[in-house]
Amino acid sequence: YDGVKRAPAGRIEIDFPCELMAVSPDGTRVLVQAIDGEGRLDVFAADGQHVAGCRPFQDESEKVKREIASAAFLDANTVAACSLDDRLIVFRLPSCEPVFAVDDAGTLAVSPGGKLLATCAENKVELRDSVTGEGRGTVPLAADVLAISFSPK
Repeated sequence: YDGVKRAPAGRIEIDFPCELMAVSPDGTRVLVQAIDGEGRLDVFAADGQHVAGCRPFQDESEKVKREIASAAFLDANTVAACSLDDRLIVFRLPSCEPVFAVDDAGTLAVSPGGKLLATCAENKVELRDSVTGEGRGTVPLAADVLAISFSPK
């Protein structure tokens, strides 16, 4: 969608049922999750070319642990995905090679610019460097966290 012209900028044809998970920060790629794909994510370029496809949690033994709860681009070549089992994996495109993984991640949010990740599970929010996964801080809370986001400013 072209926000200046307020009109569709193009159309990407995907030949399987899927849901949109994210658009890359530069607008050149889309991340979709295949419906009934057992935790499969696919990335398409704006011209419709398939860039990559993977199942980030394929090594999990139980189906529920392979399902994806949320996913986001950190930049056009890096994706973060959280499973329904609260596991976070950050991976590079197009190889889908994992960069790092974190257990007990819960819900995912990406900072503007993609430098930080926030995850929440139970009653805390954890901030991590999006490149290394290194912890940058923890915010304990009095109650469980249902959703998180960064301010755009």
